[in-house]
Amino acid sequence: MPGVNSILSCGLKKTAKADVPVHDGRVDLSGDRRGADNAGTVGDRPPVLPVPKPPAKRAWGGVWQGADVVVMASGPSLTAEDIETVRQWREAGENRYVIVTNTTYQSALWADALFFYDFKWWKRYEQDVAANFAGHRVTVSSASGSSVTRLQSPRFDGFGNSGAGAISLAVLAEARRVILLGLDCKYGKGGKRHHFGNHPPGLGNALSLKKWPNSFKRLAGHAKNKGVEVINASRDTALTCFPRVSLEEAL
Repeated sequence: MPGVNSILSCGLKKTAKADVPVHDGRVDLSGDRRGADNAGTVGDRPPVLPVPKPPAKRAWGGVWQGADVVVMASGPSLTAEDIETVRQWREAGENRYVIVTNTTYQSALWADALFFYDFKWWKRYEQDVAANFAGHRVTVSSASGSSVTRLQSPRFDGFGNSGAGAISLAVLAEARRVILLGLDCKYGKGGKRHHFGNHPPGLGNALSLKKWPNSFKRLAGHAKNKGVEVINASRDTALTCFPRVSLEEAL
């Protein structure tokens, strides 16, 4: 286990729509998809793959028990090098999973799950996700459909934003350890909001940023109570409620 410095408080291309083959209904969240979804270089578009049918709402509980999970959010510090490092790490061992948030899925089509909070974002990207992303899609929004799992309170708390919700999903799945990337919780140079730039017009760009520190502080307590270790390997971050390590140490 890598050494960490404990910190006690928390501060701060769209593609054409394609027909998706019908899934046979069998769900295996812990199964090995590595041979089918290795897209090679970051950002490649693989062939259209069957969309996994979502598990029952309670099925997420414990599905990745004892696993290491990387959460890659959309903060401006996330790099293509980080994403490729995580892809290789995932391919190299068992019981390793990756959750992406929002438009970060376009840079990691091989990820195991996509978590999103914003219904407007989903309506903008739903067709592209259906055509290109083979992993599970999870939300707390009003999004619906055969390819989306909607988790709701009291069983699930999304903690107010997609990054926190992705971590909470890993906790629900009973991961052993959660490694964070792109969880900056601050703007980048020149006011940059995301590693991929701004969202299209009509979508927000981290407008609720000031609310996030308290949300992550609550999340840190929740993860601790569940016995899940959360460490922050983001290159640049304002979060202080999770121990900081480099990505190389974390993996």
